Amino acid sequence: MDTRLGFTIGIFLFYVTLLGFGSGYPSPKILPGFKKLAHGVSSGPVTLLDTKRVLIKNLRYDGAGPDAYFVVGKGGVPNLHGYKVQNEIGSSDVLKGYDGVDVELTLPGKLTFNDIDYLSIYCVAFEEDFGHVLIPSNLDLPEYSYDN
Repeated sequence: MDTRLGFTIGIFLFYVTLLGFGSGYPSPKILPGFKKLAHGVSSGPVTLLDTKRVLIKNLRYDGAGPDAYFVVGKGGVPNLHGYKVQNEIGSSDVLKGYDGVDVELTLPGKLTFNDIDYLSIYCVAFEEDFGHVLIPSNLDLPEYSYDN
């Protein structure tokens, strides 16, 4: 087999596995980490576990934003029209710092990942996106179970 063809097939199979295409069943989706913009925001992979829950691996944020929250919403860039998401302990307080921890969040109300375009650490007071991950459209995720 030609080396280039083998490499191409390998890359294709990697993306099929990564994005869950072809399985016929809803599956979690692994996305790249947060785009780094300010206040040391970064992360490892971001996994959409089901229609409402996300796992952010190795999240880093310096905690210095005066009015920063997890925010989700529509549009190409995070903005004031998004929805605040409670942190991993169910608090709506301003975010504290994160030093390489794994964080699981649940979208509020009836929102699902099919309703949004981004997840951001966003400073409301200064209307500044500290870092975000874009959410692809037409996701085939497992349904959220309210028993979680």
